[in-house]
Amino acid sequence: MEETERMDDLIENSEGQVLRSFVIPGRRLRSPDELDDAAVEAELKALLAQLALFGIAFDVCEHCTPRDAYRLLVTEVLPKEHGYPEMRGTGWVQHYSTSDYCAQCDAEAERDYQAYEAKRKKEAGDQPPGDAPPDEDKES
Repeated sequence: MEETERMDDLIENSEGQVLRSFVIPGRRLRSPDELDDAAVEAELKALLAQLALFGIAFDVCEHCTPRDAYRLLVTEVLPKEHGYPEMRGTGWVQHYSTSDYCAQCDAEAERDYQAYEAKRKKEAGDQPPGDAPPDEDKES
């Protein structure tokens, strides 16, 4: 509970720090276009290890290659997202995900939502939410 309270306090009272600042100071983040596949994967793993020290996770969806993940991490997540170094060493893990940038994941989520809604409506007898069924016991 203490960690949750600490995190709530940080969210409410701190802007946090840009994730790029969690990477070894002065470390050059190379463009994925400069690297072969093995080097991209090595760079990605090294960055993920550094972020993990601060309780930062980067989840990679099934549609994303290591090169795609590295590109997103370097160009979108590290320079734009924030974390809280005060949470280092706690059990708190802050997640970022490639699925936030993935058109295929968006399409799958939309299909799942539509299927859920169709099932919900079918089970509810196709009545809009809030509409009560007619009361047959009422006197006219």
